[in-house]
Amino acid sequence: MGNDRSGSCRRRMKRWTPAEEICFLDSWGKRAEQLKRSKKNSIVYKEMREDLRNRGFYVETMDIKTKIDTYVRKFRAERAKNVTSKWIHFSKVGQILDSMDVSMVSRLHSAHADYNEHTSFNSVYIEECDSMKLAENDKCCAEEFVIEPYFPNITSLDHSRNDDDCQLNQSRVSSTVLDEKYFKNHDYEFGQLVAKELNGLDEDIRVDSKRKIFNILCDAKMLQIDRNK
Repeated sequence: MGNDRSGSCRRRMKRWTPAEEICFLDSWGKRAEQLKRSKKNSIVYKEMREDLRNRGFYVETMDIKTKIDTYVRKFRAERAKNVTSKWIHFSKVGQILDSMDVSMVSRLHSAHADYNEHTSFNSVYIEECDSMKLAENDKCCAEEFVIEPYFPNITSLDHSRNDDDCQLNQSRVSSTVLDEKYFKNHDYEFGQLVAKELNGLDEDIRVDSKRKIFNILCDAKMLQIDRNK
């Protein structure tokens, strides 16, 4: 009987889609304090499972537990590198863990009393981190936007000019950004502009900027999901 349960655990490894990861992080973040106080995490995991299912994503309780373990381990590994992390969820996971004390984070790494029988499954799954694949696609994404963007009202900031020139350019950018109708008619060019400006930044600033942009998109996605309910 025990062998059947082990085989059942090993037969499927949850592969999270980007949309599922966004909703997972949102659900986890909302329950960070609850996990901190809870004596039995499985109860909170079940709540997260039902939350995700209500949003249209079918997951099991074990998927939730394993994903949290994976993200905590990945966050610690990225932080230990002492360089700017390219993991797209690094900042968000850090915010969630900031709301938990050290003992809680350590407990997430250990084998939970509720799931000791699944330890072998965790050891296989723990290296799985779908969102890390996004960083591998940076080069491909950059190649998609090699075309010079057509923005007649925007000029890139030239730091070799004096302050007056820079202020003028910033004013032009701001006036265009505030023009909602303009962007409705120039979505493609806007994407090119963002890609071009990102490629002109130093790596650490570029990575941080991409992370902030991604977080904005995550928030927008959550708003859209709530609106579609």
